[in-house]
Amino acid sequence: MPTKGDNVESYIVRIYRRDKKNRDGIIGIVEIVSRKKKEAFKNFDELKMLLNPAKSPGIRFILL
Repeated sequence: MPTKGDNVESYIVRIYRRDKKNRDGIIGIVEIVSRKKKEAFKNFDELKMLLNPAKSPGIRFILL
């Protein structure tokens, strides 16, 4: 559980398409609640980068 002082982000993830044969076959939007911002992803790796940007420097996304 988060404690006072923890840096916690809240996200809403919407997945619009999934391909059971290809784990990267997803597209969707991540809403970063604290920043009132939405960003699109088109595969699993982009989704992971959006949810953990500190481990994925230099990646840029199109804002919706």
